[in-house]
Amino acid sequence: MLIDKMSDLEQHIMECWQLVDDVNLLYKEVMDNDLHKDQDKLANALLGLCTIYGMKFDQAFNTYEEALKQCFDDPRILGIDSVRKQKRSTDKKTYKAKDIFKDIEGDPDNVLMTIPPEIIKHLGLKVGDTLNVSTGENKSIRLEKADNASG
Repeated sequence: MLIDKMSDLEQHIMECWQLVDDVNLLYKEVMDNDLHKDQDKLANALLGLCTIYGMKFDQAFNTYEEALKQCFDDPRILGIDSVRKQKRSTDKKTYKAKDIFKDIEGDPDNVLMTIPPEIIKHLGLKVGDTLNVSTGENKSIRLEKADNASG
């Protein structure tokens, strides 16, 4: 029933608000217990928050979609599919290959990759960090900061 889905949605939204309390707890640990001195522990805490709350927000959005589907025979009426696509693509950036890759003089088999400053900032990269680099569909490249503890 729709009323059940709306109740579920309300519960999921309330769970997402827990993020505020969790960030406040992390802030307290950083400030009061010198958590900022242990970069790996702090990074793991932040990644954990991102992962858990990504799941919670996805769950809330899925419940929202289910509620809308119960209201309307065709979910495209309200543009659910386009909202989902927009939600998923918010952190994509497009760059020209010539702005990212430069030839290395005397080394025809390799190129130098320059990571744009906004990507460095978004990923929280520092000199010495390890990156996971993968290729995706449509000849895309995905960069992720690796867990330095595991190499």
